[in-house]
Amino acid sequence: MIKYTKSAGIALTAALLCLTASPVSAEDNATNTIREIRKDGKEIRRTIIKDSAEDRNKIRESARVNIKDLRQSTSTREEMRKEIEEERGERSAALKGIATSTRSSLRENASSTRAAIEAKRDSLKKELKAKLDEKKKKLQTAAKERVEKRVANIYENLTDKLEKLSEVDVKIQAKITELNASGTSTASLASLLATAQTALNTAKVDVEATKAITTEQLNASSTSGVGLTAVITKARTSVKTAGEAYRKALAELKTLVRPTRTATSTSSN
Repeated sequence: MIKYTKSAGIALTAALLCLTASPVSAEDNATNTIREIRKDGKEIRRTIIKDSAEDRNKIRESARVNIKDLRQSTSTREEMRKEIEEERGERSAALKGIATSTRSSLRENASSTRAAIEAKRDSLKKELKAKLDEKKKKLQTAAKERVEKRVANIYENLTDKLEKLSEVDVKIQAKITELNASGTSTASLASLLATAQTALNTAKVDVEATKAITTEQLNASSTSGVGLTAVITKARTSVKTAGEAYRKALAELKTLVRPTRTATSTSSN
């Protein structure tokens, strides 16, 4: 009879787990491997049961032949009866030993099969977790890159607007100098310009804050964009407010320049 020992069970488990190296997908590999583990476990069970049955039949046949020979021997009836009883006792003990060994082998086979399946499932869980973690990391990286690109474009756009407003500021200051030289009062224009300059300085601070908080959020692996959106909105509002302030200053400048031009034209005539 082929006995299923613990060492054989461990060897079977190790051999079956090697099947996980298949190049197919993790899900298919797990399904195929578990199916093969169960199939091999059933095959071993059938072999144990078959070998056990064959061994029992051999013992019974051997006992039958021995008892027949004893009955044909020249021994006295009492000796023959005694020897037959001994033969039957040995047969019974042998059959019980085979039954005990068979049950033990079947339990070991079932335990080894379960252990191999659990080991494969644990391996699959770890493999899937690793893939999910890798995918999550890639998604986070992609999200950061999208946020970084979006904010960079917004920052560039707002900075460009601030530069244009700064150019307007320089031109208005030059016009104020010219008007003052010609004796034109520029008090109202100077007041509007001061308000616009204050708004411009605030806008510059808010735009730089947008850039700073973007870096801070990206370093913290935050891609929610809630805080970032609030700061961007504030920066845009500040730039818009500064632009409106300079438009008012330009409108005032036009009212001051037109009378001067009219007066110059009249004197020429």
